[in-house]
Amino acid sequence: MNCAALSVLAESGLHGYEAAAALRRVLAELASPSASSQSVLADMGLDPSDVDSSLRRNVGIFRRLADAGLDRERAEALFGTVAHVALALIDRIERLEELES
Repeated sequence: MNCAALSVLAESGLHGYEAAAALRRVLAELASPSASSQSVLADMGLDPSDVDSSLRRNVGIFRRLADAGLDRERAEALFGTVAHVALALIDRIERLEELES
């Protein structure tokens, strides 16, 4: 649920429209990854369907990314200027899991 992700982002200092727009961009890239994003995911041992936001809840997506070792370099390759959003959710994955349960 996006409410939980937005709550975690707010707790991390990213609020309102900025947080919602950035989260939307992250989820859109995961729902329909570019060829370069698919390559990054493959390097992490992930298939695009593993992190497809149209198929999975946010907590499952970000848990998979965390478990696969998403770091700043890969996040920037995947998400560009909104990489910080994915990293904030991964850094607080336990809180996201708590809010989504």
